[in-house]
Amino acid sequence: MLTKRLEERIGKCGCLGRAILKKYKLAFNKLAKDGSGKANIVFTGNNDNHVYGVCFNLDEDQLNTLDEFEIGYIRDVVKVSIGTNIMEAATYIANSEAVHDNLHINKKYLQFCIDGGKEHGLPKDYIQFLESTILSSQ
Repeated sequence: MLTKRLEERIGKCGCLGRAILKKYKLAFNKLAKDGSGKANIVFTGNNDNHVYGVCFNLDEDQLNTLDEFEIGYIRDVVKVSIGTNIMEAATYIANSEAVHDNLHINKKYLQFCIDGGKEHGLPKDYIQFLESTILSSQ
């Protein structure tokens, strides 16, 4: 979600806005190269579950470049809400071989998530959830 980090990887991109993905929950259960847990979205089918994020306007070359960074993830298309608009968006979901329970979350990585959430004005309670995840993972 942090624009600077994304643009360091793929070049300039436009932000379409804050997005909500319904019927999913956020988990930090994707095994990273360093053995820590990275973010993953998990389908629950439950209308009470949702994940906040940010949509960026990327071209196919940028998506292909981003694919190279997202090892252990599969690019997929989901429907998100941006304001009152519903649109399809590309996202990354951990492949089943990369999903593991009880992983320690890298504090620096999680801080990128928090900083991106703050940058794009995600709800305060969601930011607090992310911040509490740092404390619970120590």
